[in-house]
Amino acid sequence: MDIVGEIVKNYLHIPLIMALVLVYGILLHYFFFKPVRKIIDERKDIIQKGEILSQKAKEESEKKLAYVEEKLREARKEGLKKREEARKELLKYQTELLEKVKLEIQEKKRLREKEFELFEQKTKEEIKTVIPELALLITQKVLRKRVSS
Repeated sequence: MDIVGEIVKNYLHIPLIMALVLVYGILLHYFFFKPVRKIIDERKDIIQKGEILSQKAKEESEKKLAYVEEKLREARKEGLKKREEARKELLKYQTELLEKVKLEIQEKKRLREKEFELFEQKTKEEIKTVIPELALLITQKVLRKRVSS
């Protein structure tokens, strides 16, 4: 029994160390790992909730973006309609203005022609009154004598 006594004397601390390691493991498990796992699980839940909220927010923002894009398309269509109406109005106004200008030009032309006709008549009358005098002067110059009228 000497060997058993030797083993018990020299190796008795091994089962004691094993028991202490087991106790430390149990203590670590309950006082360290469990609370750490609980915190990790809570954080995972918070992250999952955040991801769910993020996904919902993304879906809502996509819906809002689609709504805004639809409204923008409608506004552009309305803008094109208004622009077309404005262009038509402008063309109508331009046509009316051109007609007015043409009428004014025709009226001014008619007035100028009347003025020219009046000027022409006055000039003809003046020429008719001056022709006998000029004829007399020309005759006198050609004949180099005084001629009575």
